[in-house]
Amino acid sequence: MIMKLNMIIILSLMSLLFNACEDDNTETPNDVCGEAILLDTNNPTVGDTFIFTNVEVTGNCLTASIQYGGGCGDDLVSFDLLGSTANFPLTIPAMLDVVLILDDNDDCEALVTRDIDFDLTPLEEEGYNNINISVAGWNEVLPYSF
Repeated sequence: MIMKLNMIIILSLMSLLFNACEDDNTETPNDVCGEAILLDTNNPTVGDTFIFTNVEVTGNCLTASIQYGGGCGDDLVSFDLLGSTANFPLTIPAMLDVVLILDDNDDCEALVTRDIDFDLTPLEEEGYNNINISVAGWNEVLPYSF
């Protein structure tokens, strides 16, 4: 009887320990979107060559799937998404023209396919709740509601 009671206690404690170790990761889209969109900057708008394979807005994230020549290391490549609010609001909803800039200091020539995420929450500070995003080099206008 004592043996059964000890076994029940041990199993109960083990169950508590395993349940206490559950992953309680409740990430919000802002935690996983990556770099923020850069608005009204004086950054150069000419970058290295790439092609889009997909662009979409999901939640507060703009995800661009691209291909470019590289492969020597991710630390040699950087991306910026630049947009200007200077012409808001010429349309309803407002239209934001953005450009993706690739700075590729990678001399390798392998075909790299990569997804890059950008946080769109800085657009929420502009006083709108619905913005259309036009990405240079991509033929679809992307609605962004917040």
